[in-house]
Amino acid sequence: MTTTLQKPQLICSSFRNLCVRLTLLIFSGAVSMVTIAQQSQQSHELFDHYEFTTGTTNQQTVLTGDYLGSETAELAVTAIDDEGQRHLQLYGFDGRNWGQLLDTTLRNDVLFIDTINIDGRDCLLTWAPGRLYWFDAESSTEHLLLEVPMEFQSTRELFLPHVDITRDVNQDGLDDLVMPGVDGFWISLQSNDGSFNNLMLLGPPEPFQDASTFDDDRRYSEVGINAQTVPAYLSRMHEVDFNRDGRGDLVFWNEDHFDVHFQDGRGQFSAQSERFTTDVAFTADGAYSFNFAFSDENMFRLITGMKARTKRTALHSFLDMNGDGVADLLTQSIEGRSLLNQRGAYAVHFGTPTGNGLSFATDPSLLLEPQANAEGGAPLGYSLGWLEDFDGDGQTDIGFGRVNTGVFGFFSAILLNSISVEIEYYRIVDGVYPDTLNGSLRVRSDREFIIGGRGPFFPTILLGDINGDSRADLLVGVHWDELQVYLGSEGSELLSPLPQKLTVAMTANGEQDVRLVDLNNDRKKDLIIHHPNTEPQKLVVLLAR
Repeated sequence: MTTTLQKPQLICSSFRNLCVRLTLLIFSGAVSMVTIAQQSQQSHELFDHYEFTTGTTNQQTVLTGDYLGSETAELAVTAIDDEGQRHLQLYGFDGRNWGQLLDTTLRNDVLFIDTINIDGRDCLLTWAPGRLYWFDAESSTEHLLLEVPMEFQSTRELFLPHVDITRDVNQDGLDDLVMPGVDGFWISLQSNDGSFNNLMLLGPPEPFQDASTFDDDRRYSEVGINAQTVPAYLSRMHEVDFNRDGRGDLVFWNEDHFDVHFQDGRGQFSAQSERFTTDVAFTADGAYSFNFAFSDENMFRLITGMKARTKRTALHSFLDMNGDGVADLLTQSIEGRSLLNQRGAYAVHFGTPTGNGLSFATDPSLLLEPQANAEGGAPLGYSLGWLEDFDGDGQTDIGFGRVNTGVFGFFSAILLNSISVEIEYYRIVDGVYPDTLNGSLRVRSDREFIIGGRGPFFPTILLGDINGDSRADLLVGVHWDELQVYLGSEGSELLSPLPQKLTVAMTANGEQDVRLVDLNNDRKKDLIIHHPNTEPQKLVVLLAR
């Protein structure tokens, strides 16, 4: 689970601004978790290293896809120039070097982009007001795909963001379209011939459209659907095999009950929903709901903790945590008096088949409580949350990461422009989680000078299998010129205690500009590092060996 929000700069002209911006820092989320390694190993032993420039335009967006049918996926680089023209460049790998394959333009009204696989072929997906298009890289032409009544708001001038609206909703191996609206979710399913079915509007309206966050006087509906809020909207849609027929159904929380749209044998979803309830206690759906819980609070009291202790619980997700083939219900809680001192927890309520669907244990079957403070998941706490199989044994493990929000962490963020992140991880064995953590790690971004110094502010923290052994590896970037890799371990500690250090140019904004993706289908994650502040801008590609 990965949540990425934009980070503010910690430059404040008053105490209130300081508190607001620090809180926004803490509310920012990012991310995505190692045999003992020799610390002297270099990047050529894990990766083949490539660098190339991508021009001097305004902020660029980088996507990957098999747009031209090559053995290695191409890199699509888009940007908007000062005249508003949308530019697209494609870069490909010939087995020895990366080079430019295409330099063209897109429609002048395109507001965001994505990658979608249509009829077995990756295409660039572009959205202009009311319409979706797909771009044919071979002929450099755009084609109308679908008319969509989604209202998307561009929040940054001269920037073409990536907005992820593609997913395999009915598990048939094809990319479908899911687009949020204030009245529900517009969904179009792909057929085997590459065509898309008529739009369906499923799910209840956005519950917070008339609410305001603690730091914003605008209603959420006024903020609108944009690149930052789309992940929050989409977190309300859950895929669960509720009636146990082997097909995933769409489930939505609707005020005080669940609405479920059943999938039929053709891969279609019922337009009418059926209702079911649960005795599991929570007050809202999605961690983003915590943003609205403090709108009536006094800012000074929120920061200092001079208020009553409160506990808030939200529905997190449905996952099979104990490996019995039945979905379990997860909730996420935050508790505390001060925003700088929150404690978080995940509660797992095991699912049980019933005559007409599923029921969930009223009391928590598992309670997962990180040891460090400020773990509430995004948006509360700069928090990473991993719920996945780290060691390849088929059971779901868990990892947490939090920013240090104590007194030292506060002044480190203000004076050194640097933060530290505490990482904990837990391994499940035979369906049981340990009472104590299996391992921990502290990550601190390295700054060279006090106040405005050179170096990454937020450390890069990524999780993925880079050597193909089916174990998750942890990649950490805390220096300008170094990446540390904690390889997955066979032991109970999950990660190697010592990192391999790779010499590679890192970027200041690892949350947005660094990512792992399998470019050549070898089941190993490769690394793409975008450097938007160089002149000209450049890409660093590390292909796993």
